[in-house]
This record gives sequence, structure tokens and C-alpha cells, in this order.
Amino acid sequence: MHPARGLKAWEAADLLADEVRAALAHAPSGRRYRLCDQLIRAADSISANIAEGTGRSTVADRLRFYHMGLLSAKETLNFLKRARAAKLFDDRTYFQLANRTSVTHSLLSALIRKLGN
Repeated sequence: MHPARGLKAWEAADLLADEVRAALAHAPSGRRYRLCDQLIRAADSISANIAEGTGRSTVADRLRFYHMGLLSAKETLNFLKRARAAKLFDDRTYFQLANRTSVTHSLLSALIRKLGN
């Protein structure tokens, strides 16, 4: 069993990463490849940081990785905006992915607040 399974923030982040990959599956190759790669890496990093934090033995270590997950969510939003401007996907897809990223960020923020108390 995955150590972060059951955490809503991790599940949302994992779904986001899958949706980002699906949205970019038919993106043009060439010069835009780097942007696609950066967006995928940023989205993947959210769930990876949550998973790594979950495996840490102290609350301080968990919080540190969860905060890195928040930063990765902000990075994902940045790359989503750039991908939209580069016409890698349509506006509808952009808004769906941006919303999913915001929800993931909110869930992770709630987890951080809960641990911090």
C-alpha cells in the first residue's frame, strides 16, 4: 500500500498529475517539449513531496515536505498559464487543470494547518 494513500491531498495531487499528462499527450513536439516536461515534473512533484513527507518520522519533517508540495502547486499553476499561452491545450482544459491544482493546494494547506496545531 502506498504510504500517502488515504490522504485527500495526495489523492488530489495524484489525479492532477494524471490529468496533466493526459492533457499534454497530444501536445506538439519540438520547442514546446521543454514546457510540457516542466509542467509534468511540477505536477508530479506535488504528490511526490506529500508521499515523502508522509514517510518522515517527525512533524517538522512532514511539514517541510508538505510546504514543498505547496510550492510545487504554485509552480504547476505557473506552467499551466504558460502552456495555455503556448496553445498546448484549450481554455476549458486550462481551467479544469488550474481548478484541480487550486483544490490540491487547498487540501494540502488544510493538512498543514491540521499538523501545525
